[in-house]
Amino acid sequence: MSINMAKIYNAPRGFLSAASNTIDVDYLKLAYAQAVFIKIFQQKVVNYAIIVDRETAKNITPHMRFVFDRIIEVDRWNFEDEWQVRNLSPWQETIKLDADMIITQDISHWWDILRNINDVVLPVKTYDIEDKLITNTIHRPYYKEMYLPLTYTALYYFRDSVYSANFFDAVKQISESLPTWFTDKFPSPGDDEYFSLIASLPEWRDTHRPIGDIPSFTHVRPELCGLSSDETLPNQRTIHMDWNNGLLWIGPNPQFRPVHDTTKSIVDSIDINVIDEELTKRFNNE
Repeated sequence: MSINMAKIYNAPRGFLSAASNTIDVDYLKLAYAQAVFIKIFQQKVVNYAIIVDRETAKNITPHMRFVFDRIIEVDRWNFEDEWQVRNLSPWQETIKLDADMIITQDISHWWDILRNINDVVLPVKTYDIEDKLITNTIHRPYYKEMYLPLTYTALYYFRDSVYSANFFDAVKQISESLPTWFTDKFPSPGDDEYFSLIASLPEWRDTHRPIGDIPSFTHVRPELCGLSSDETLPNQRTIHMDWNNGLLWIGPNPQFRPVHDTTKSIVDSIDINVIDEELTKRFNNE
């Protein structure tokens, strides 16, 4: 087994993300904004750790170091490395987030519910910006044909245990040796495909049986939200952050769930400097 069973924890619960900058996207900035939102709006669990490759780590500022509770440097980070979060997380219970996930609502009540569901919990429900359940699978054309569960890795929960260790080890094995019948359908698979394939097996079906809408998120993906794919989100919907009530507005629609911004444009439209100012206000008032 490649999973470390003897870990030293920094805290019982916490959030974890990963950032590996590309030419087009500053994932470190997105993760920083994510961490700030968590520090501002979460009432109980605010611990935040970030996994960064060594090149991206060179861009971490002193201000970022103040906000990140743990910085975990690795040689590289890619889709096939997602199984390593079980080893790298400094928390006993972890909510893992993609760097472009924005959480402006308090989800403190999720923790106990997720713990009681299973040691690994993957979301299967996503919503559009009008809070309508997404049933369109245009972005996943082969899932139904291959009887794969519509699980997501943009946000998920796990607790350290033998069960979760075995699950992540299975993900590692499949990511290193995908069967031909799978790569024929998914020539460039990512962590969503790896996790879904393992979750489809009988012994792992309890990983995607959420209670109601926990966990779930708003999936800001143009083809799923009636947006054109050739424009950035702010050109099509006004983005507004109501700091007093912790509400992110996309057009006339307030967002009450975590928001997965695949357009990577919401943080820029809010302005990272304004996000900094709000964090400073919160700390000065404490």
